[in-house]
Amino acid sequence: MRSPSIFLILPLITGFLATASCGIRSHESGEAPVTILYTGNVNGELERCGCSEAQLGGVARRKTLIDRLRSDNTLLLDSGDIFFGSFPPLIGSRTFYGYKASAMVRAMSLMGYDAAIPGDYDFAQGDAFLLDRIREASFPFVCANLIGRDGTSWVPSYRIITKGGLRISVTGFLDSTVSSLVYRRSLGHLMIEDPVEAARRVLPEMKKKSDMTVALIHFNVMDVNKFLEAFPEIDVAVIGHASGDGTPERIAGTIAVAGEDLGKSLGELSLTVIRGKGVVNFRGALVPVSEDIPLDEKAQNEVTRFYQTVREERLSEDLSFLPAAPGDAGYAGAKQCAGCHPLNFRTWSATPHAFAFETLKNKKSEFDPECVVCHVVGYRTPSGFLGESKTPHLSGVQCESCHGPGGAHLDGEPIPSKVSEDRCRTCHNEIHSPAFDFPLYLERSNPCSAHGL
Repeated sequence: MRSPSIFLILPLITGFLATASCGIRSHESGEAPVTILYTGNVNGELERCGCSEAQLGGVARRKTLIDRLRSDNTLLLDSGDIFFGSFPPLIGSRTFYGYKASAMVRAMSLMGYDAAIPGDYDFAQGDAFLLDRIREASFPFVCANLIGRDGTSWVPSYRIITKGGLRISVTGFLDSTVSSLVYRRSLGHLMIEDPVEAARRVLPEMKKKSDMTVALIHFNVMDVNKFLEAFPEIDVAVIGHASGDGTPERIAGTIAVAGEDLGKSLGELSLTVIRGKGVVNFRGALVPVSEDIPLDEKAQNEVTRFYQTVREERLSEDLSFLPAAPGDAGYAGAKQCAGCHPLNFRTWSATPHAFAFETLKNKKSEFDPECVVCHVVGYRTPSGFLGESKTPHLSGVQCESCHGPGGAHLDGEPIPSKVSEDRCRTCHNEIHSPAFDFPLYLERSNPCSAHGL
């Protein structure tokens, strides 16, 4: 789970909102409007899974929305965790995630991002994996405190962008608190310098070269508020890792915003800037990436290309990356349960769970490991689903998906009869099933409820 938004504890600001026009308001007064469109914590969501109603997001709809909102004075930024939402263990193979991350990079390149920062989770497959993605991108990654262990810069500390006649410098800062052993190993040949020291080094230089300074800040432990209070020369901060509702907040001299996870919306921050005075007015909100937004053809082609590759290479069947595991009690399949529980089996056979794998086949997603894991029995375990050709008796969401392996139960060993809400929520979570109602779903989908189990 992500930490709560830092902005929930900040006081509300009143009296700062002002309407900004789309073009430059007045060259004579020195006023210029700038709009920052931003994303963060997308976590590799090329498109929403479609397992539930009213799901927001997807790169093809985001591209259409960006094109609608963009003007000559628009910056497009991302605050990190572009490719992943956690560290290993991950569901799929390195090959699978390589294809997926490359598709995300190509889609973002089509959108015309001006800058992005790699987040901590973007290192989930190691430094070489991330470097390959950065090399593939037609947009720059920036970070002032990500360096090689030999002291060399890995990505530019900042870049200068001209928008609306203004010179805008964009930098990034990562949290140097690397508390996880997995994260430390994932950094490989890289290290994260103290962001305070890095800010002291780069901000004075940036201020001299630009009319406005923007920082992409991706902290997971360090206090963002204290950092910004120490560096009021940062005009705008786009916060990653923590999520927010897009409402701008004043922290010392900085306007800070954070957006929504998984690309469900696009952050929009409208600013009025006066040279020598900085930002004088601002407003912000999140714009939903809703299902009524048309798919951009070129961005959707990248999504389609990815899924075609996944199917052609049958990547859900590539489990070679899993560590060796001792044999488990074994999955038997629902038909083995039918001998003693015929009424339960008959009831289950008419539920959507019984046809869960068929829904993937209809969507041509039956080889996507991130989908397969919630549509079959025991995926990624020694005796679980290995593929429809090898283990067809374990396709679909069956008895053992909820009650656990039943191999030993066939020999008389007890098996849990009650299913907890937590067990259901491993798949029916906020990402895949935001409207999940446990009592209601249990009544509709539980084949045992009618028989006192």
